[in-house]
Amino acid sequence: MREHAGVPAGVADGALLRLEAAGRVRRDRDTVATAGRTVRLTEAEQRIQDGLAVLLDEGGLAPPTLSEACRSLSAAAPLVEAMRRLLAHAGRAVIVTPDLSFSVEALDSLREAVQEQRRSNPEISVGWFKERFGLSRKHAIPLLEWLDRERVTVRVGDVRRIRPPAQPGEGSSATASPARRSAEAAVSGVPAA
Repeated sequence: MREHAGVPAGVADGALLRLEAAGRVRRDRDTVATAGRTVRLTEAEQRIQDGLAVLLDEGGLAPPTLSEACRSLSAAAPLVEAMRRLLAHAGRAVIVTPDLSFSVEALDSLREAVQEQRRSNPEISVGWFKERFGLSRKHAIPLLEWLDRERVTVRVGDVRRIRPPAQPGEGSSATASPARRSAEAAVSGVPAA
């Protein structure tokens, strides 16, 4: 949008901040909309969004990639990408990499299982992770990197050390659900990671 305005980025950002503070616009990571305006999907868009949500829910920790979802839904990549962003904005999915998204429920369950593992061994390896969750590297590595970004784990050489969960009132987002962080990020304009 800034590129099309024909003004320096700082000027455009300042104007958007003033409009947002005045309650005239709503911003999230990728979009600016008139405050109070909602997205209305066509029947075809709703079908794609619902289908994508089912694919993510059924996929658990091994959902289809964006291109696989496009083939499964018989839809073009830009449309599936738009529906993926809407699901993330609504707190129903988390975009982990440009090619992989996961349902909020799958990631919340993963977080709980990793924290449970901490009781018996506070360190996990890629091999353990793949075996424990029945994953290939295609899904395991992005999920481990997501756990690092979410401050559930920290990479130390070839292993990841599981961090203790933040206690209530500490103000850390480390134990907040991905849906809550996605919603907070959409409101604040600051990425959740």
